[in-house]
Amino acid sequence: MRMPVLLVALTLLSVGPSARAVTLDFDVNNLSEYAPMGVTFSPNASVWFSSGTSVLDNPSGGPYSVPNGLQFGTAGGVVGFIYFDQAQAFVSIWALSGPGPDLLNDPIYIKAYNAADELVDEDFADNTVQFDLLSVSGAGIVKIETFSPLPNNDVWDDLTFEPIPEPTAAMVFVGLLSLVRSRR
Repeated sequence: MRMPVLLVALTLLSVGPSARAVTLDFDVNNLSEYAPMGVTFSPNASVWFSSGTSVLDNPSGGPYSVPNGLQFGTAGGVVGFIYFDQAQAFVSIWALSGPGPDLLNDPIYIKAYNAADELVDEDFADNTVQFDLLSVSGAGIVKIETFSPLPNNDVWDDLTFEPIPEPTAAMVFVGLLSLVRSRR
């Protein structure tokens, strides 16, 4: 009877601190500032500077930030990539159209890939709105592909991601203990 209680206690201890979501707002001078956080970008990525104005103000109250954003190429018209050093369980990013009241252009999307370069999940923007939050989830996301079709119009902001928690030593111990117990 003591063994199941011990296993439950060790399992609860093994959970440890949970992975926390991180948000990058792109209000930096250079995207290389995110490399120490394990996030890098394709060579065609850069910070889109809006000259400090709030041209990205969201009339629907979305949580993305001003004044800067992320762009690929000349803010659209090309595929761009976001890479993670650690596997992620969830990734989201705002697709923004503007400046001005124009709508998002079809087909803006994000696609998530694992380390084997297999498609994990994808999400497409609603082209009837000016701002849309795109989200993907799945096991082991290490690369995000982005696309917005219209050059000089669409940018991205507020990249949020949540790493997959790594197993702790206690989790490994519980697994081995369970294996030994099941063999008896």
